[in-house]
Amino acid sequence: MTDTIEIGGRTYRYTRVIEAQVFICDYARRNNGIPPTTRTIAKELDISQTRVQYLMGRLDALGLISFMPDHGHTYRVIESIWEPPPYVDL
Repeated sequence: MTDTIEIGGRTYRYTRVIEAQVFICDYARRNNGIPPTTRTIAKELDISQTRVQYLMGRLDALGLISFMPDHGHTYRVIESIWEPPPYVDL
């Protein structure tokens, strides 16, 4: 594993915060854009849900995720794009 990672044109030290971001993005990619719950992140990273909430607060402060207004813990990954399936005509 490298000591740094580039996200959105910025270089970050590879920390638990970035490890959470990488997992969130990978999970969403594998699940049609749906990001994981805090419980899923906690289980994958082997940390408490409280720690996950802290890490997500840091991701929000870094501008890598944003919480949806009036939707509690619902969040989205910044600079990600959801694309409809090719068989749906929108």
